[in-house]
Amino acid sequence: SDKKIGFINKTGEWIIEPQFLATKNFDPVSGLARVKKEDKWAYVNKSGEIISFDGIESQGNFHEGLAKGKKDGKTGRILLGKDTRRSGYMIENALVSGLTSVGYDVIQIGPMPTPAIAYLTASMRCDAGIMLSASHNDYEDNGVKFFDCSGNKLNVDIEKQIEEIFYNDTLISSNQATHANIGKAKRIDDVIGRYIVHIKDSFPKDKNLSDIRVVLDTANGAAYKLAEIVFDELGADVITIHNKPNGYNINENSGAMHPTDLANKVREYRADIGFAFDGDADRVVVVDERGEIIDGDKLIGALTLYLKKHNKLKNDAVAVTIMSNSALKDFLAKNGIKLYKSKVGDKFVLEVMKEKGLIIEYKKGKEPYLKLLNYDELSEIFQNLKERVTRIKEDEFE
Repeated sequence: SDKKIGFINKTGEWIIEPQFLATKNFDPVSGLARVKKEDKWAYVNKSGEIISFDGIESQGNFHEGLAKGKKDGKTGRILLGKDTRRSGYMIENALVSGLTSVGYDVIQIGPMPTPAIAYLTASMRCDAGIMLSASHNDYEDNGVKFFDCSGNKLNVDIEKQIEEIFYNDTLISSNQATHANIGKAKRIDDVIGRYIVHIKDSFPKDKNLSDIRVVLDTANGAAYKLAEIVFDELGADVITIHNKPNGYNINENSGAMHPTDLANKVREYRADIGFAFDGDADRVVVVDERGEIIDGDKLIGALTLYLKKHNKLKNDAVAVTIMSNSALKDFLAKNGIKLYKSKVGDKFVLEVMKEKGLIIEYKKGKEPYLKLLNYDELSEIFQNLKERVTRIKEDEFE
């Protein structure tokens, strides 16, 4: 056409401009060409517009990159977990279909807490982990959380790249695996045991929780089996509520967002302590032996002070989000403890923890919750539950 060589459709319109034709770089099916743009490899459409930068640079398409990754020590495996929402079945199958269609192998492990996905992704040597959950929200919602091969949440830039690929149907269709390159999926049911062992191994072998009565509220969520087993095997007298998920009752008037039932049960059974988790079990609310819900700021203050007293608080500091009360900062300062604040979001708190070398993070939103990231350092707290972790009086926060 016009003395130029290119690809045209049946009406004579250019499918791809001649200047973007290059050996092995043009896909006549998708109509995309792969060219060098701004010192990066990119996919361009028929008008030369950049559709997406190739995240694997000069390695070619997904399959070429996957093959090279395996040679470099990557496994090509993705770990996939979920909470107990009914919609998880649909999204799980869709993700398995999509990932295997571009050559990845998927390991499905069913309902498991979000922290378990982070741990198991690294432990099972997967390239990435995916958790299907809308956390503390009602069953109508659902979401996707991504973890890298080390079990860390992805940074904002990588999340943006995933979104660009997700909305780029042309790019995805041009990278479909075929024949022997198609991935496979398998379901593993014994991972709950691996995570239970991991948690128990953080607890001193010569200690137990005998003579301690604990009430657990699992919010009909991801910890509905696991939480009770852990405390039971550590010797506690365990009473569990809201542990019968049906796909629709996750977080329903239960768990960390609604701890009133837990408080009532602690009083009813004269328990020593109560723990309420949310739907994906990455947050906890604590109730004391009197059935009183412990405010998150007081909880982090008590734990931090306890660790400092026992010379176990690394760098004498703690990380929280900007949602925490300034009274917490004043209280900790009086006790020689530094407080660092981050943006709201556990990934941002974790960044501060890594930067400052800390072992505790705390994030406060509609309901306070605590994340303890080093079980070894904190096990002594739980083995001494009957001593009631250092209590902070109301007037100390006023």
